[in-house]
Amino acid sequence: MAPRSTIDRLPKEIREELGRLREDGWTIDELLSKLHALRTEGRHDLDVSRSAVGRYVQTMDKVGERLRRSRAMAEGLVRQLGDEPDTKIARLNIEMAQSLVFDLMSGEDGEGAKLDPEQVMFVTSSIQKLTSARKTDAELILRLRAEADKNAIAAMEATAKRKGLSQAVIADIKADFLGIRKATS
Repeated sequence: MAPRSTIDRLPKEIREELGRLREDGWTIDELLSKLHALRTEGRHDLDVSRSAVGRYVQTMDKVGERLRRSRAMAEGLVRQLGDEPDTKIARLNIEMAQSLVFDLMSGEDGEGAKLDPEQVMFVTSSIQKLTSARKTDAELILRLRAEADKNAIAAMEATAKRKGLSQAVIADIKADFLGIRKATS
């Protein structure tokens, strides 16, 4: 396994600050100056090189671009769905998350990501959560269909009674609707 970069070894709050500064348009040299100032203040004890900051910026820029593309795609798809039920949006989110995990595992060069044990645990946890989300989505769809069938049956029964149909005819229509008609010989 490759050693962690000096940036990865910095305290989390400093890495997050670097991320915010990069989002604000700071250059490699400006970030490096900030890191040297933080080191002087005693907030970290690592000597970070310009090339390490450059690699960090390149990685952040690639990740940022992927996120922007993903957001644009998601926004476009949600616009296409319009007022569709939430289940379609939930399924879209699940599919996008699965795609992100696949991209991570396959990598741009086809070799895939080199993951440490903590990262492997995170990916497997993500896959487990995606599986759970699919199950929850499927259960929601079944519940919604059952509720829609129940409402349709109640509306049909009310209309049939109002039109004067007998209970036998209503039961016959209901059996046809539910697909539970018994075969007659």
